[in-house]
Amino acid sequence: RLSGNLLCTQYVLHGQRRGSQEKEREELAAIRFRKPGDAPRLMNVVLPAQQESFSSKSGVEGLLVPALDQTVQENGGQRLLWHLTSPVAAWDPDKKAYQMNFHGRVGRSSSKNFQLLLADSNFQALREGVSDGGMCMQFGRQDESRFAFHVSYPLSLVQAFAIALSVFDDRVVESLRLYY
Repeated sequence: RLSGNLLCTQYVLHGQRRGSQEKEREELAAIRFRKPGDAPRLMNVVLPAQQESFSSKSGVEGLLVPALDQTVQENGGQRLLWHLTSPVAAWDPDKKAYQMNFHGRVGRSSSKNFQLLLADSNFQALREGVSDGGMCMQFGRQDESRFAFHVSYPLSLVQAFAIALSVFDDRVVESLRLYY
């Protein structure tokens, strides 16, 4: 289940119910959008590492949402969370628009197009020493009614699909031209 906040700026993907009381749900991803200015919005994503399982109880969020705001310590050198972030789009003065390199995999410009890169716990992209620049996901418009997405580890298809769905939600704060 993908649930969002009232402003449509933060989402949590919940998996199956866990526990004997079935009041706990496994957290599969936390997504937060930021729009600090007139540039395209930025996205931060936190995923549990495969060996870990995080749950929320009775609607109270577990570890993933707080990890969007603060650093989560590693457990004896073992990764607890994956952090992903969208790269900052570059301004093209000739076209007077922001643009990103989708390596020929996106057919049309759209505000819904995005990329996700591996990041550190402060959501700074990890590019050095990472093959393919740390790209984990690309999502973009192909034509008027079709979108395509490309996914790689550490994202699962369910997580990637939920992230893609989150960009289609109307953001009240953007229609009011507020920055968040």
